[in-house]
Amino acid sequence: MRLPTTERSLFGERDIQIWAAEAKFVRFEKADVKVQVKIVHFDYGATQEYVLIEIATNGPECPGISRGVNVFKQNEMTQTIIKHMTMTKRDLNRTLCPHRSPDAIRYSLTKSLQLFTYGM
Repeated sequence: MRLPTTERSLFGERDIQIWAAEAKFVRFEKADVKVQVKIVHFDYGATQEYVLIEIATNGPECPGISRGVNVFKQNEMTQTIIKHMTMTKRDLNRTLCPHRSPDAIRYSLTKSLQLFTYGM
């Protein structure tokens, strides 16, 4: 379900009206670093869907992942990556790779998402 809000409430830009879904949080660890990924789907009342990704860590930079906020237009590739990132640990292992930890899978998915979205 999406509720009306403004761009300013999400990422502090303008007072343009948008429709935003509730934020989803994905948490995982890489070595001693705890990573939190905030995912918010939104649109401008049209068929094109946008996503805000905010990556935060509890300490030093996580290798291969940049902290910060990124807003991008959703496409098939990013939609699939985000769908997998938000799966439960059990479903993640059953669907993608049963011999890797869910944290390792989410780390790889986050790196992939950043590769596809930075510069778009």
